[in-house]
Amino acid sequence: MRIAEPPVSGIIFDFDGVMADTIPKHEEFRSALAADFPGMNPGHAGKNAITELRALGFSNEKIEEYLRGWQECEVAAKIKIFPGMNELLSALNQKGVFCGALTNRGPRPHNLRLFKDCGLELQHLNFFVLHKEGVLPSLVRGHESCIYDKYSDKYYCLTPYCKPDPLAIMPVYRLLSRLPGFPESLYYAGDSKLDLKFTKNVGIRFIGTLSGNVNDPDEWLEAGLDELNGDIIVGNIAEISQMDFRTG
Repeated sequence: MRIAEPPVSGIIFDFDGVMADTIPKHEEFRSALAADFPGMNPGHAGKNAITELRALGFSNEKIEEYLRGWQECEVAAKIKIFPGMNELLSALNQKGVFCGALTNRGPRPHNLRLFKDCGLELQHLNFFVLHKEGVLPSLVRGHESCIYDKYSDKYYCLTPYCKPDPLAIMPVYRLLSRLPGFPESLYYAGDSKLDLKFTKNVGIRFIGTLSGNVNDPDEWLEAGLDELNGDIIVGNIAEISQMDFRTG
């Protein structure tokens, strides 16, 4: 049984392709929408769509059109979490592992409803960080800037920075820095090379899943996943529950 070194004090999860089974559907959505949005990369794994559309020169009206189309696709697809996700979070909580989520998704009403409707038991997460343009950096530098969503009964932290920018973690950095063994004891579970780059920029360790954008262990290794330095590859996120994580 694989033992993570050093003892694990916390795990941060990405949402798409890690907690929720979205990636195959997202590829279909992007292809369907790409015809009306020239230059939009159908495979923009992990990137924030609003940031990418703005960089391509699309107006706010066109960006809203894209987002409405995307949301309609997700609602129709009835996105759900991967089997075993809630059981994993519950088991990690019982072992004393501090769990949270960080995604490039924003706090749009659609996303907030999705986080609950997908079946994710949000009470197992100690924090949930979302991206929001225009949040003043001073609001997230060293402490939390949060919103409360009544539907999901959850507080969400906001950051103006997107992965792989290491500042994306700033809303919860002070909280995480108090964990035993930080930063070596903190992992980020992701499915894309952008996620791996984020962990390298932050200086934390990485759990690379094969259930999302990357589905070949060799691709992870070629991208820089370092098993000798504590990084881990799992077939799907539920496999973490089979590992002997020693908290301390």
